[in-house]
Amino acid sequence: MDLVKLSRGRLPVIGRGEIDVTVKTSLERWRAFAPDWELVLGHKRGEISHAEYTHAYREALELSAANGELPVQELHAQGIEACSSLILCCYCKMIDWCHTHVLISWLCEKYPALFEDGRP
Repeated sequence: MDLVKLSRGRLPVIGRGEIDVTVKTSLERWRAFAPDWELVLGHKRGEISHAEYTHAYREALELSAANGELPVQELHAQGIEACSSLILCCYCKMIDWCHTHVLISWLCEKYPALFEDGRP
């Protein structure tokens, strides 16, 4: 099976190979990959550290994957259609720590036959 290279970008989505993975504005099918509002707002308010956020977000992804709630095959197919690459987008500045880094690492670890890390 072809690997899809994953990288991160900033909203707004401007191309077919870009996907919004935020709880605020993502399309419903991609929202499963977004952290929930409690996590996002807790981090923005400084109540949750990067490490706590990462741990909680990875746990949420694992639970969603175990329950069959993540459209992983659809994400892979979307990447194949977009020349074997996808850019996962959010509102964070490119220099900032971001949930998309956690998501890319998690997808590549959990589904190594489908995804590879395309970040520079």
